[in-house]
Amino acid sequence: IEPFISKVNLKRHDKFLICSDGLTDMLTNEEIFGIMSETRDIKKCAKSLISRALENGGRDNVTVILNCVL
Repeated sequence: IEPFISKVNLKRHDKFLICSDGLTDMLTNEEIFGIMSETRDIKKCAKSLISRALENGGRDNVTVILNCVL
């Protein structure tokens, strides 16, 4: 397995998402962006992402790690 490594400049209140294909197979990038843009509360955001993936079929494990720059 080749790791994907990238450097980005994050600003205050930016959210950083690491997730499994259980999320990305069930939601489009636009849907993920929309959910992440709706709220600053990362716990609610993570729960919404997981819930939506499961509602859309949840054919695989859904793993979400979400962090916010303070």
